[in-house]
Amino acid sequence: MGSTHNTILQDTLFIKPWQDRSTLRLPGVNPLAWSDWLLQDETFAQQMAYRDTLIINERAAVFMADQIATNASQELLDLILRQLKKSQKYSFQRTQITRPDGINIDVHSDHPLIVAGRLVQQDLCILQKADGEHVLTGGILCFPSNWRLGEKIGHPLSTIHNPVASYDATMGKRVQRIFDGIKPDNPVWRANYLLYATSNLFQPNREKRATRDTGKFIRVERQSLIKLPKSDAVVFGIHTNLVSMSTVADTDRESFLKAWESTQHYVD
Repeated sequence: MGSTHNTILQDTLFIKPWQDRSTLRLPGVNPLAWSDWLLQDETFAQQMAYRDTLIINERAAVFMADQIATNASQELLDLILRQLKKSQKYSFQRTQITRPDGINIDVHSDHPLIVAGRLVQQDLCILQKADGEHVLTGGILCFPSNWRLGEKIGHPLSTIHNPVASYDATMGKRVQRIFDGIKPDNPVWRANYLLYATSNLFQPNREKRATRDTGKFIRVERQSLIKLPKSDAVVFGIHTNLVSMSTVADTDRESFLKAWESTQHYVD
């Protein structure tokens, strides 16, 4: 397991989207249990320390929120706090919360999205519907995979996914129907997979596509979609899993590479 900010690796992949029948066919959406929403894994302490560092040093890059997202951001934080109170790994004392790694956070210390992003091991993006499409209105994005909040904020799903070749008009309509169909009591999840030559989780720049020869790391994102009942916003959560190709079984590595080589597009 990696121990520096630039190399934080999980021991294993929690899902292999290129093999799992539930995720093979795009968009590969599946029901999500609330107990599985806020995942934690063996890299919690390392990832959270990196998140804290990025929020301090790269705040303008990892956090943005339009005024319209204010109420949804607070509603999201309130929901996260209710979920965390069910966990024995967090402790609460008035407005102070102690994370499993021992770091104390005051719930009133910053913007609700920043506080949320310092409490849980996933990135969080808020999308709100306007003119028939869901628009990105806010986000805490510490571990981007080839995209920047500044380029996507204020844009609807159709333009957010412009770099993805497979995201055509038909796929766009399917995804919008999924967003429209999400109810507060039926969250869903999906997953994608990427090949990287470098291990840094903070990858805002669109890098040259890795190949069989240059790729050294498999990056899997477990993406969740939940609906906030009061604001009617959809929250897109991203839990990032990164492993070294050298630790993956030969059969899994080969199946991954074949699947990756067959996808001639970026997966955002």
